[in-house]
Amino acid sequence: MPSKNCPPSRRNMPSTKNMMYVTDLLNKSKPIIMGRWKAVVKVFVIGSNGEPVNNVKVEGSFTDAKGKSKTKTKTTNALGRCTLTLTNLKSEWSYGTDGISNSLFQLTNLTSNNADYDPSQNVM
Repeated sequence: MPSKNCPPSRRNMPSTKNMMYVTDLLNKSKPIIMGRWKAVVKVFVIGSNGEPVNNVKVEGSFTDAKGKSKTKTKTTNALGRCTLTLTNLKSEWSYGTDGISNSLFQLTNLTSNNADYDPSQNVM
């Protein structure tokens, strides 16, 4: 039987970190020049206390219509915001009626030393 004076196992201790989640993803993609375009997603992260969470590593992947994927990572600023960008994508008429290639963005992870990510709380 363990002694009553032994500290509890760290594995059994509840997290004392704030929880964080994404409140908004904004698509700001746009054509650039000469049949090229830029995929842009703005991400907003807040904590369970309602305050922006800074220094969060935001990771997401862009996948084009051909299934090619590229992961991008940025860190949130003091306002809990960051922008992930994939540039110089080729426009191809066969992908869409507007001449801009399709791209799917998927938020893959948020990491922080000060908060745990709870994707079930995302508001989008």
